[in-house]
Amino acid sequence: MNKPYEWAAAPAQAARPEKKPWAAAPPRLIASASVFGALFAYLLVHREPGLNFTILVLAAYAFAFINRGLFVQRTFRQEWPVYIATIPVLLLAVLFFTTDTVLNILSVPVILLVMAAQYLVISGNAVYGWDHPGFIADLIFGGLNRGLLAMGLYSAGLFGALFRGRSQKKAGVLAGVAAGAVLLLIVAPLLLLSDPNIAGALQAFFRFLDFGDIILYLFVFYLGATLVTAPIASAKSPELTGQRKAGEKAPGRPIPAVTTGIALTMLGVVYVLFAAVQFGYFFLPQETIRTVLGLTSSAYAVRGFGELLLVTCINFAVILAAQRFTALKDGKIPPYIKALLTLLVAFNFVIMASSHLRIEVYEASFGHTVLRFLSHSFMVLLLVLNAIVLLRIFMPRVKVVKLFMAAALAYFCTVTAIGPERYVANRNIERYERAAAAGVGQDVDTGYLMVLSDSAMPAVCDFLQRHPELMTEDIRSTAEARLTYIRSRNGGWQSLNTARIGARQALEKLLEG
Repeated sequence: MNKPYEWAAAPAQAARPEKKPWAAAPPRLIASASVFGALFAYLLVHREPGLNFTILVLAAYAFAFINRGLFVQRTFRQEWPVYIATIPVLLLAVLFFTTDTVLNILSVPVILLVMAAQYLVISGNAVYGWDHPGFIADLIFGGLNRGLLAMGLYSAGLFGALFRGRSQKKAGVLAGVAAGAVLLLIVAPLLLLSDPNIAGALQAFFRFLDFGDIILYLFVFYLGATLVTAPIASAKSPELTGQRKAGEKAPGRPIPAVTTGIALTMLGVVYVLFAAVQFGYFFLPQETIRTVLGLTSSAYAVRGFGELLLVTCINFAVILAAQRFTALKDGKIPPYIKALLTLLVAFNFVIMASSHLRIEVYEASFGHTVLRFLSHSFMVLLLVLNAIVLLRIFMPRVKVVKLFMAAALAYFCTVTAIGPERYVANRNIERYERAAAAGVGQDVDTGYLMVLSDSAMPAVCDFLQRHPELMTEDIRSTAEARLTYIRSRNGGWQSLNTARIGARQALEKLLEG
């Protein structure tokens, strides 16, 4: 979106035609929403996440494609990055079927957030461009309001489709159905009383039915149908998000360059002195760390990692604020401000390198965990974000928000696709076997490995088969309990997950051996 548009207020004297509530929800929209609602209930009720999530995401895009004429205002040529965002969404949806990781649960809000952003941009209902910070307000007002305040449009459209154009024939059909229902309520009990066999068969039928499940299915059906109907049916109703206008004036820059320069200079001096004192042992070997600092490897890592990472985030915020609010000189950031910002970015790189090495020291002593893997990967994201900021210092036209969102989405998809649990299991196994090959004693926490997700189980079970001396009674009991639990999770084909199947087969092979 090149420029945020404004919703023009309708003239007070203009006569507005009376609009029925179902006018925004035509029959095709209601019919497709009903199909989606039925699929939504069938795939989710009493089912665990798996193939069902993949199918639902595909169904949501199919629903949007079928009803594209009702809301699409921006073409692929105009907003191609927003359309391309469908690829990472589909990747995350497929990973629900092929992997089992703790990050899958976070994929749900990520998918919903991206799809909401796509809708707001493509429908033209966003006041700000998606690469503008104000787009966050669009997500709040546009996403929540249209998803919640317009939920009644499905009911209105459904009743409208039933009662619109009340011809004499339709009125007669409805009256006949109503009269027949009343007669059945009177006659059916009398017939049941006259024939005990029919009464017994009917009682068995009602015992077979689970009215609690019926109510649950109906509720989930209605929820799914209304949630997909609301945003599309209200796409041309800007009043749902308020008559808001985008700011037309240039963003303010209230901080004089000299103020920013002094503050950054003082901060830079402290960083240079800090780096000069610690640079001598930032990158020293583990043994030197113990002798010079008098710290164990774990204390060294834990004592500094969190603090240094926090300093990096603070620096990051300071750099962005200085770029955004510092007054310009001849329309440009003064050269000495650029130099100071570059110094802060460079120091961020040094801090991240040191933090990375501290975690490596910790892992060398105590092995790999999911949390340590996520810490490593988050530093990679910070590295990319700092590189973007460095680029922005010398190229003011770079859209920082746009690149940040793209980098964050790519980061999350990559980490989820790698599978933290599978990665951690393989690294711990490699660490143990490398030490064993070198004749060095090395511990491995098999208990921790056995509680990792299903994606890690094939590697863990193969490892235990290669090293039967590690297969203690406690580990066997844990494996048996894990297998029993997996077998009990029979959620039908809707919950099919290839990682779960692989884990069951690996555990069966391990316990049989």
